Amino acid sequence: MSGLAHTYPTSGEVQAIGEAQQDVQRLETRAAEYAEEPDTLVGINEELSRARARLARLLAPWRHP
Repeated sequence: MSGLAHTYPTSGEVQAIGEAQQDVQRLETRAAEYAEEPDTLVGINEELSRARARLARLLAPWRHP
């Protein structure tokens, strides 16, 4: 035994990650639906960028380098 403890996300963290993934998927779908409306698409893409950044922050502790 190496003495190293494996850490797993808590249920709250798992829920937050799941919600963040759903947000990203929802926004990707909206972006595809509004592809022909540039003004609307700009706002969706900004929101999508923030959602992806949030998801990346939530997943960072469990990603292998």
